[in-house]
Amino acid sequence: MDQIPQPIVKAEPEPEFAAWVAIDWADQKHYWSLRAAGQEGLQRGTLDHTPEAVEVWIMALHVRFGGRPLAMALEQRRGALAVMLSNASARSGRDRVILRSTPCAHSQ
Repeated sequence: MDQIPQPIVKAEPEPEFAAWVAIDWADQKHYWSLRAAGQEGLQRGTLDHTPEAVEVWIMALHVRFGGRPLAMALEQRRGALAVMLSNASARSGRDRVILRSTPCAHSQ
């Protein structure tokens, strides 16, 4: 039996991220940690669970990092926060937030 040739799929290299952000999802307020490329230490904060708060936060990150790509890890695959982040990134005109879902351990 002849095998059907499979197309060659080239993986695109990861972009050079301006920052890495981890978000711990909650139903009213999200906790985040950010590490900017080339810098030591983490910045931490909270984010209200509203589309307006998420959009303002994403826009501030786009301005701060000059529209360069941002890597974000979420502890959920689907849900309102993932949708809000994707929508806010798309509305910024850059769509440069790359979301990955991952289990997160709660930090102290």
